[in-house]
Amino acid sequence: MEEIRAAACESPDVGGVLFGTHEDDSIRILTWRPVPRERDEGLGLGLVRLLLAAKQDTDLQPLQPVGWFLTH
Repeated sequence: MEEIRAAACESPDVGGVLFGTHEDDSIRILTWRPVPRERDEGLGLGLVRLLLAAKQDTDLQPLQPVGWFLTH
């Protein structure tokens, strides 16, 4: 949470994907990645690019996306 809070201090609108594990009725958040955004595009396109890149990221391969967020 501290990393997300620090990123939000740098930019008022930070979006990200939470990665972790999902077992039975519990979710464990282990890390997150910011959603890359260009000035003229919305969160959606950056979110798609991040999820596609996550499949190639060896640190994220054992994890799955378990949520996303957008700070305001």
